[in-house]
Amino acid sequence: QPYIQSLIVSNPIVVIIISLMVLQKLLNRT
Repeated sequence: QPYIQSLIVSNPIVVIIISLMVLQKLLNRT
């Protein structure tokens, strides 16, 4: 999906923040 690629290229900080939030949710489940 080129849209996601362009989003990652244009906003790498946002992608990192979202991935960190997802990791926190996964860790909180355990």
